[in-house]
Amino acid sequence: MCICVITMVLQHINRLYIFNYGAPIAVIHIDNNTKRLIVYTKFNDEELIKGMATVASLIKKYHSQKFFTIKHYTGYMGQEYIAVAYTNNPLFSPPIFGFLMRLTKRLDSVGAVTVNYVVNEAIKALNAENGKDFKVVLK
Repeated sequence: MCICVITMVLQHINRLYIFNYGAPIAVIHIDNNTKRLIVYTKFNDEELIKGMATVASLIKKYHSQKFFTIKHYTGYMGQEYIAVAYTNNPLFSPPIFGFLMRLTKRLDSVGAVTVNYVVNEAIKALNAENGKDFKVVLK
């Protein structure tokens, strides 16, 4: 006899980072308690430089892989985009990989687009995965 417990993947994700192969595009903080997505798309120079360094580090270390996990970070490297989730429980990395892969493939299928388009696609994916609508706060 097998007893299975199904949990929503997103309740184990605190932040979602979306990069292209040059710099950060968006950071989305997920607050499951208040059902809010706080979206950051404007970065100061220091944040942009750190984001570029992060992308360079990921490419250098994981260039031959699609998936990676580093402590509480789980990521998927697509053709044009990289999606990384910060999880509060690394045991849920496998289903989070699946979510990140679906999101990245969705973004890769449209190619280079505006930041707003990328954010809207990410929000749609988050809402579809979680089965509910989050209130979106742009910062």
